[in-house]
Amino acid sequence: MTSRWARPALALAVLLGISIAAIMSAGSRAEPLRGSIVFASATRAPGCHRQEVFCPERLYVVGPHGGRVDSVDARAGSSPHWSADGRALAFSAVCGTRKRGRCVTVRRDGEQRRLTNGRTDFVQGWSPDGKRILFVRRFPGPGYESWLYAVPSAGGAPVRVGSGRFVSTAGWSPDGSRLVVSMAKAVVAGSVVEPLYVTNAEGKVLRRLTHGHFRDEEPAWSPDGRWIAFRRLGVGKAHVVGLGVQQDIVNRGIYLVRPDGSGLHRLEPGDDDAPSWSLDSRHLVVSHFEPEGGLTLRIVRVGVSFLGGPVAVRHVTTPGDIDMSPAWRPA
Repeated sequence: MTSRWARPALALAVLLGISIAAIMSAGSRAEPLRGSIVFASATRAPGCHRQEVFCPERLYVVGPHGGRVDSVDARAGSSPHWSADGRALAFSAVCGTRKRGRCVTVRRDGEQRRLTNGRTDFVQGWSPDGKRILFVRRFPGPGYESWLYAVPSAGGAPVRVGSGRFVSTAGWSPDGSRLVVSMAKAVVAGSVVEPLYVTNAEGKVLRRLTHGHFRDEEPAWSPDGRWIAFRRLGVGKAHVVGLGVQQDIVNRGIYLVRPDGSGLHRLEPGDDDAPSWSLDSRHLVVSHFEPEGGLTLRIVRVGVSFLGGPVAVRHVTTPGDIDMSPAWRPA
């Protein structure tokens, strides 16, 4: 005899099956993604395979559906960021007499211009109006300080932004009125904790976004202004080694939080970092740590999940290289 619960249970199973199939189908269909993705790679140049020799990063570009990878420039560079109109690229070029520095450099119409000189400067992004470029200047040595600056994109003197002494990464809000900043209050033996803060455009702190014993880094504000994506690292004891600080860390994956601090949740539990938004705010491209080694680029759909996890739409590059710091170009 059939239990009185059998038919409802069967109907629920069928319904769930249809829903799961629909979700999987939605995640597996090729979606019309626009723009292109620039990234840094330390292994794609001739003779630079990661198992042979380490080389400085160079910049490459690939479409969001993968396929052909083209070199942007034969010279070394890292931390690429597109201007809001997609016509200019800012990045940190290798510079200095011993090629140990990183200088903010802009590439437009096939020509390059250096904006800073002789320091260790890592680009964080353009202001939405295209007039300023945000960067972090690192000062190696005891305490390993790093300060936030902005430099005019047309050239001029860099100006310090805020008073933070230990800024790791930062980004602009879509309207240019605010910044999201990953910043530690102190670097001492014990622990280094880096919460996210929202500041005004001059660097004055407006609110603290995240809490806990974490390093929340590489924040990226969505173009629609609704979310901030970032990488979360679980931190252990910090050790002063030579002139720097080393710390036991665990990659917790990609998280999202709203600009007012609400809605914090983990989007991607894998070993991913460096999130960059698509123009429609529906996708992120991330640098994914492969189990067998190396880093690949993959795209994750925001807001679509299967049993609580995100749907990886596709891999953009294939395993075997070290592909990092992706930046999605506006179409």
